[in-house]
Amino acid sequence: MRKEDFTYIQFKILSRKESVLELSKKILAVINELGKHNYEKKNVKYLGDQYIQNEITSSEIHNYLTKKQEDTTIFSNKTKEFNLFITEEICGDEIYDCLWFSFNALIPGFPKIPDLKSLLNLLKSLFISFKGIYAYTEDEEILQVYFAQRSYDKILSQLPFDYINFLPKPDLDFTNHFNIPSHFSTNEMNISEAPNGFWWINFLSKKQIENLNLNSTINDWHHTEVINDEYTLYVLTDTILNLNNKEHLLKLQNLIHKTDLITIQEKSII
Repeated sequence: MRKEDFTYIQFKILSRKESVLELSKKILAVINELGKHNYEKKNVKYLGDQYIQNEITSSEIHNYLTKKQEDTTIFSNKTKEFNLFITEEICGDEIYDCLWFSFNALIPGFPKIPDLKSLLNLLKSLFISFKGIYAYTEDEEILQVYFAQRSYDKILSQLPFDYINFLPKPDLDFTNHFNIPSHFSTNEMNISEAPNGFWWINFLSKKQIENLNLNSTINDWHHTEVINDEYTLYVLTDTILNLNNKEHLLKLQNLIHKTDLITIQEKSII
C-alpha cells in the first residue's frame, strides 16, 4: 500500500471513566477548543440527530448522553462531514472514556501533511480539555502490523481442534516483512504502565515514560514536548509515520528494541 493512497488515520484520547456529568463537561471543553484553532467550520452542531441552533451547553450534552441508546455517541458539525465519537475502551481491568475523530474529515486533503506546529497545538489542547491520560494517532496499516498476528493466534487458541482447519488464514506476509514484533492489544494491557505501541504522535504518562526509559531516547524522536508534570508529547517523524519509508521503519524498529517495549507490555498485563 502506498502511503499517499492511505485513507484512514485517527486521533484517540483515553480519559479516566467519570460520571455522565463530568463526561459532558469534558466533551464541551473539546467542542470549545475546536473553535479556537481555525476549525470554525467544524463546530459541533449535532448531538446525535438533534440539531442545536445556538451554542451547545454541558446540560444539553448531559441530557443527550443520559437518553442515548447506542454504544457510540456521535457529535457532528452542521454538514455532518466531521464527527467526534465518544466510546468506552477496555484496557485490562479498567474502562476508559475514549474520544476519537478522523483526521481525514478534520483536515482537507489529509493525508497530505498539514502544518505540524498548528496540528500539535490543536491536539495538545484537546488532550488537556478531555483530561487525557493517553493519546495517539491510530494508523490502519500500523494497526495491522502490530496486532494482526497475535489476534489470529488468540482466535486459534480458543477454537476446538476440529475447527482450526476451517478458520481462514489471513495473509500476514505484509506484516512480517516489516520485521516488527507482534504487540499486545490494548484490551489486554494496563495502559497506565505501557502504551499499546509507538505511533506518529504519542501523548505518554510519567509512568509509561519511566517504564520504557524514554528519557534516554530523546534523540530518537523528531519532537518531544513536556505538557505538564505528568504527560509528555512524543512525535516520531516529521511527516506521517510510513512503514514503507526505510528511515521511518528503522527509527521505529530501533525504538521498539531499545525500550524493550513488548516485554514492558507483557509485564503490564493484568
